[in-house]
This record gives sequence, C-alpha cells and structure tokens, in this order.
Amino acid sequence: MSMAQLFSGILIAAGLCTTLLAEVDAGGLDAFKIIYTQSTGLGPAYNASSCAECHNSPIMGGSSRITVARAGHRDSLGRFVCVPNGGVLHTHFTDPKYTEQREVESIQEARVAINLLGGGYIEAIEDRDIIGVAKNQSKLTNGRLAGQVVYASILEAPGKTAIGRFG
Repeated sequence: MSMAQLFSGILIAAGLCTTLLAEVDAGGLDAFKIIYTQSTGLGPAYNASSCAECHNSPIMGGSSRITVARAGHRDSLGRFVCVPNGGVLHTHFTDPKYTEQREVESIQEARVAINLLGGGYIEAIEDRDIIGVAKNQSKLTNGRLAGQVVYASILEAPGKTAIGRFG
C-alpha cells in the first residue's frame, strides 16, 4: 500500500488534492534514507545520522522504539520554554567542544520520536470538521462507531487546551 492510499481518506477530508498525494509517494520518504555526515551537514549536535534510524516503526517515517530526552523550563509566567530544536537534547556531537547543558533545564523527560506519517495532513483538518464527524458518526454507522472530541492540554501554554489529533 502506498502512502497516498494509506492517507487518502484523511487528505480528501482535509481538502488536499491527489497531486499532493502523488508528490508524497514520489519522494517524500527518500530523505529518510540519506545517511548524513559532517561534510553533508550533520552536526554539530545530532541523535542519529539518518531520519530512518529513529523514525522507523512500524515503517520508515513512523515512530520509534528508542527514546530521546526532551527538556525545558518554565518562564516567570509559568509557560513552558523548551530548549532549541523542539526541546530535544542530543546524544552525539561532531565537535568535541560542543555539548548541551542538560543539568541547566529543570524539566526533562524521555519521549518516543513522533510518528511523522501524515502529521502535517492531520493538522490541516479544521477543528469544525473533527467536531462534525464526531457528532454524526454514531448516526451514520448505526451506533457501531462513536467518535469523541478530546481536548488536550497544551504543554507550552499552561491552562490552555486544543483538540487532540493523535489518539
């Protein structure tokens, strides 16, 4: 099954065209296979030399079986502020002088590398469409499916929520 077939329902619901689907299949995952070196841009900090080293479960572009450390701190207003690069701390360095100060950050937690399959596509779906599907799903499936809109806390904005999109 191609990526386009796998995500066509989501993409169509989001109003995205089949041309975009074909572009994803044509080369979207090729970048995951590239092994980077210092001469091709790797570093100064990194966790792996290719995207596929981490994003490979259940298939390339997916999640991971290994964890990375995410870190940050709260500012004077209590908002989460992550370290650069989305808060991910790195394990390898091309320059021995370069290190990250793990002990400086007061909040640290292990997390699994996120699944990248269709992530941008799911974000393209409007909140109102998710709410509409949840409201009508039970009726349309004779009660076999009953979607529920779940509001998740936003880590970077304490006290605020948004519609969750990933389970």
